[in-house]
Amino acid sequence: MINKLSLKLHRDEQFFELLKSSSISFTLRIVGIILGYAFVLLVTQGYGAEAMGIFTLTFTFLQIISIISRLGMDTVILRFIGESIAENNRKNIVIDIYKKILYLTLPMSLFITIIAYTITPIVCEYILNKPELITAFQLASFGVLPMTILFINREALRGLKIIILYSFFSSIALPLFASLIVLFLLYFSTDNLMPIYAQLTAIIIAGIMSIFLWKYHVSQLTNKSTSKKETNISFKKILKTSLPMMLASSLFIVMSWTDILILGAFRSTEEVGIYSVALKVSLLTSIVLMSINSIAAPKFAEIWGKKDLQGLKNIVKQSTKLIFLLSLPILLFILFFPEFILSFFGEQFELGATALIFLALGQFFNAISGSVGMLLTMTGHQIIYQNILIVTIIINIFLNLLWVTEYGLVGVAMATMVSTILWNTLMGYFVWKKFGFIAFYIGVK
Repeated sequence: MINKLSLKLHRDEQFFELLKSSSISFTLRIVGIILGYAFVLLVTQGYGAEAMGIFTLTFTFLQIISIISRLGMDTVILRFIGESIAENNRKNIVIDIYKKILYLTLPMSLFITIIAYTITPIVCEYILNKPELITAFQLASFGVLPMTILFINREALRGLKIIILYSFFSSIALPLFASLIVLFLLYFSTDNLMPIYAQLTAIIIAGIMSIFLWKYHVSQLTNKSTSKKETNISFKKILKTSLPMMLASSLFIVMSWTDILILGAFRSTEEVGIYSVALKVSLLTSIVLMSINSIAAPKFAEIWGKKDLQGLKNIVKQSTKLIFLLSLPILLFILFFPEFILSFFGEQFELGATALIFLALGQFFNAISGSVGMLLTMTGHQIIYQNILIVTIIINIFLNLLWVTEYGLVGVAMATMVSTILWNTLMGYFVWKKFGFIAFYIGVK
């Protein structure tokens, strides 16, 4: 039986590569999750739920503003490098794409840093009603440039299918460096800003590392074509592709963090801290999806570049089945033992048990829906992706505002679950309309 399975895997080269690379990514993500929880434990045990709430709100702010500075270029570089490899073009084109993207993103990052630092008092006082967060948010604005560099480089490495380094920078680097730094800082201060200093330092270190590693791996590339002409991907084409992606990425971040922002505006920072831990635990349910997406995204771009619709269908079918089978046990464990899991972070975090159940259910639906969002984005249907997110965000904001006052963190968890199910359903529908197959596990035939 094992021999038959091995033979089948080797016959299907696309799935074999997906399985091999996603297994590496999955392993590194597990390590990253452990390190992430170690960081959360250090913050919650050393500084408390309020510090965790301040940290979460601060880096929600940073993630939102850094989306603007990247201009969607992190997704563009992943797609274009994946396509250039599929067309047997290598070093010259990859370098040219990379340089053009840096020319666009680095000045924008500096501009956004200045703007973010300036508007911080307005955001904290009049939107979040928490003027005590001004210093923390201003500190976060200095993370825009290194975070932009880190995201561009890690997606470029992902486009080259160097999944180990992509997984390191997306899953391990920040929690590893931040945990070591905050552990050191615990001996000197219990100020609530210490976790923020730790995370900012981790971003800077990871950003610098990504520069050197990207340069090294690009130097190892060769040109498969004899022509040394530059890529025909112009600045205009890059911007035409990236701006819808930036909007889509911005919308996705807004949807992902609407619950945190609304909870922060209407409830205490302690509740935000408890909810953020529950949210982090719930993401375990979709860890397999995230691992497979790490290689599926460039794989989708490569297969689409070859116009191989059947190959695209096969890779979606196999990956979705794998996601379902590996995600189900994680969901069941969370559903049966939510309070036990949260108790590791402190007794007060057990209050997030009900919220954790709703969040986990939403993430499980996200997992069994497969890589629908990535599939649309990597095949040139980013406008559809964007429009679905707009509709979902409006509904998400409405539900969060409707339920946050009465139900608190449970209310925003319910809103997040409903929104997650809705946007995956809509994207699954458009995958069916555009490609002729249903991406959901039960539907892929």
